[in-house]
Amino acid sequence: MSSPESIKRYIGAVLIPVIANVRIGHLSEAKIMESIGVNLIDESDMLTSTEVPYIRNKRGADPPSDTTLYADPSIFKPLLNEVVRTGHLPVPLFGSGGIHTPSDVAIMMENGCDGVFVDTAVFLGLDPETHLKAIMQATKDYKNTSKMCELSNYFI
Repeated sequence: MSSPESIKRYIGAVLIPVIANVRIGHLSEAKIMESIGVNLIDESDMLTSTEVPYIRNKRGADPPSDTTLYADPSIFKPLLNEVVRTGHLPVPLFGSGGIHTPSDVAIMMENGCDGVFVDTAVFLGLDPETHLKAIMQATKDYKNTSKMCELSNYFI
């Protein structure tokens, strides 16, 4: 689990929802993330039969858990109706998986994402604040080649 103080700083620095990843069954981690104001708790790891009794009750959880959707199929009906009516999802599309550099961001944004989830390595590097700011700026300037070149100077 990342430092709660670090996560609070990121929550204050970004305009997008913050999702915290907690280990399956770690209610203490989930409660900590809940207390600092994350928007969603990701507890979506694969389960073994021994872990099932320890999963937190996600129905009505605040913040919600992404696995809540799997537990309550009725959540999908309004969403499906909206997609049929408008022809697209009524929610932002976020890209994920190995997003580490401004060019990674550009690929995701050029392919229709509204935002990205960054790789954990961003927070573990020598200068996470500068790294995160460059990633965030890339979501806005991904079509501006000179700006992307400037932002990419921070990474090798």
